Amino acid sequence: MKDLITILPSKGNLTKTGWELPSTLTKEQWIDYGSRFAELGGAVQWGWGDWWNSGNFEHGERKRIVESDSWNGLAYETLKNYGVVAEFFEMSHRCDLSFKHHMSCSSLPIDEALKVLDWAVENKSSTRATVDKVKEIKAWLAQGWTTDQVERKELIEQGITVVASKRANKDGKIPDAALIAWADQQGLMTEIGRTTKWGNPFEIGDDGDRNEVCDNHRDHYLPFKHKLNNQITELKGKVLVCWCYPERCHGDHLKDLANE
Repeated sequence: MKDLITILPSKGNLTKTGWELPSTLTKEQWIDYGSRFAELGGAVQWGWGDWWNSGNFEHGERKRIVESDSWNGLAYETLKNYGVVAEFFEMSHRCDLSFKHHMSCSSLPIDEALKVLDWAVENKSSTRATVDKVKEIKAWLAQGWTTDQVERKELIEQGITVVASKRANKDGKIPDAALIAWADQQGLMTEIGRTTKWGNPFEIGDDGDRNEVCDNHRDHYLPFKHKLNNQITELKGKVLVCWCYPERCHGDHLKDLANE
């Protein structure tokens, strides 16, 4: 985030009731000051949101204050909305995109929202394009898709092997369920759990920690399974389903071999 002083226009007289600009502004200066003023507006919106969320008030007290006749600031609904966005995106999650970009993403889960912001930064996307992206992701989420699953699906469609997990989270939901169901329907799913020929015979706990059992599978098991090595091409362009993703999995090595 930029310091406010670097955003403030350096020409003219900016007051509560207007902005007196010199008649000698060049076209480049005019564009520059307009861009800075747009950033200033975003800074003010973040400021209002952070201000709204600060302080200690009883329930409803803020609303009573800003709806009183003595209040000369923004309307209650506007302040509340700014506060929601400012609370959703902690300081470390905010970027130089406009406040509107952030507001459009605040209806998503935070992990998905941050991915959209990264996408918008990388693609220099307008607020309209970002809103459209948010709608697209909401449609995915309604079907059980997440950005992470969609990205791996796109890799599969390019013939690149990926790993997925069928382990449920604390809510009892399987985060990769949509990807696994799609891959199964397309004939692009391969189980690599312990009961399959691709399974890792080394177990976490009895045979070491996660890294140790993955290293042992890579270094002391698979190199000596010549039949399996000759069948690695079967895994090309498949979703390898185990229980570990996004943590390290023996499937990561199988994936790398298939993608070679």
